[in-house]
Amino acid sequence: MICLLQRAVRLVAACGVALACAFGSAHAADAWPAKPIRWVVPIPPGGGPDIIARRVAPLLGKRLGQAVVIENLPGGAHNIAMQAVARSAPDGYTLLHGLTSLVSNPHLYRLEFDPAVELAPVARLVSTEWVILGTNSLAAQRLEELVAIAKSGADRVACAITGGLTEIACRALAAVSGAPILQVSYKGGPQALNDLVNGAVQLRVVEAGIAAPFVQAARVRAIATLNPRRGNSEFGDLRPAAETFPGFEFVTWQGLMVRAGTPAEHIARLGTELETILADPDVGASLRATGNRPAYAPAAAFDMMLRNDLARYGRLIRELGIRPE
Repeated sequence: MICLLQRAVRLVAACGVALACAFGSAHAADAWPAKPIRWVVPIPPGGGPDIIARRVAPLLGKRLGQAVVIENLPGGAHNIAMQAVARSAPDGYTLLHGLTSLVSNPHLYRLEFDPAVELAPVARLVSTEWVILGTNSLAAQRLEELVAIAKSGADRVACAITGGLTEIACRALAAVSGAPILQVSYKGGPQALNDLVNGAVQLRVVEAGIAAPFVQAARVRAIATLNPRRGNSEFGDLRPAAETFPGFEFVTWQGLMVRAGTPAEHIARLGTELETILADPDVGASLRATGNRPAYAPAAAFDMMLRNDLARYGRLIRELGIRPE
């Protein structure tokens, strides 16, 4: 009888140890993140989105208890970086710094992946102002004057484009104004801006943060903002293009994406930490200094924005006759 009791006690103890080990293993498996996270940026170091990523990533890493490492994967009009994340494991350890190319590129390129299906939103980080810049040699202070010059033929008016929104906006301006504005393609933004400064091209549509130092140094002229209303421009009371051509407005966003299928709890954790980071006044000030505004939106709201913009850009691209490459 005593032997039977001893065996029973040993069996219960063994079961308890096994259950504790199993619970511990499951808990360890659920602990996330358990290793460093990659934050993939689709442009070279030093550009606007890269600056934002490098400002936010260390703070996110501190809150998560793991390093968040920036990895720049430029090229292919952002398609290289997007595809890399779309092909990554759906475990939350690879993040994509998403730009408007997420919603424009499916209409502009024959992609080997579908961003709308293979990538999932985490959160919107910032909203981004865009401006129309003019070369100083072009005698136009306002958008109406620019259009009049182009229509008169007195001066050649060419717009430097680097794909995506730069091409869409330049083509849309020509369409709504009826002005013969040429498009000149560039592989990169720095050369396009240099040629604008030198007068080789007359127009460039660019993010406000990139434009600001050139405008402040009087190397180029800010002609109009693509914000829909006055008072929101980084350039004071710069007139919106929509005052001249109603509906001609583009305010873009930057946000984080992950591979579709990533556990919802990982996405929620990332979103919660990002919301706290973006609410910090010091972070907000540093982001506004780049021409961007903190504009946190959770995954569900960001997903709706992506879907609406995907439809809008598709419609614009078809109307403007831009053919996929």
